[in-house]
Amino acid sequence: MIIFLPLVFVVSEAAISNFQNVSFSQNDTFVEPLCHPRGGMWHPILRQCFCRKNYYGDHCENIRNCFHGTAFNDECRCDYGWQGETCHQIKCYYGQPVNNFTECQCNHGIAGIYCDSCKERYQSPPLCSTESRQKPVPTVPTTCSTNLFNYYLNILLLVFIASYFTIDRVHKQRIRQFPSRRLEAARNVESFLSPEMQALMLNKHVFHSDLQPCPKYEEAVFHPIPTQTAESNSYYKVPRVHV
Repeated sequence: MIIFLPLVFVVSEAAISNFQNVSFSQNDTFVEPLCHPRGGMWHPILRQCFCRKNYYGDHCENIRNCFHGTAFNDECRCDYGWQGETCHQIKCYYGQPVNNFTECQCNHGIAGIYCDSCKERYQSPPLCSTESRQKPVPTVPTTCSTNLFNYYLNILLLVFIASYFTIDRVHKQRIRQFPSRRLEAARNVESFLSPEMQALMLNKHVFHSDLQPCPKYEEAVFHPIPTQTAESNSYYKVPRVHV
């Protein structure tokens, strides 16, 4: 005879007969042992832990095998893309598991064993998981020569801008200094000129004591103008003009 217990635990006839041969008194007390919550559960009639598949031990605390993971502290730590108590179920990130959780059927536009990547490499999940999204226009791949041309073009532009501001600054500075420089140049010129030239530039009349003033017309005609030569102190007479 076979008895089906909860959680699909199967008990043999020998276990039942051994349990029936045990006599209990009214004063006997029974303490329910602690069964591992993942490994099994306590049966109140047979008074023992019944372990689930892949678990064993008096308290079902040991695990037999982690299919895609590592056993740690009586449980399985699954690898990437796997799940379940024994890491035996595949995890489909953007798809549905098929073939008893051993393979993934990915959504449109998704690829990979675990449906975790896009078919088009210019996107990343979940942007490529729906058909309604438009694909971006692929950019033209740049070459080394194009990058080099852009580099030198940027440098040339920076040099041009720097030169423009430098020239503009110098020009404004010269405009501010022009009046003072003009006055300084005038002073330098005056220092090299004779008093006559300075007076001429300043529209002034200069009379020297050693020069006689020019005679009038009548005096020049009827009276001689005394002149002195370098060789002698005699004066030459200017011939009279006969009218």
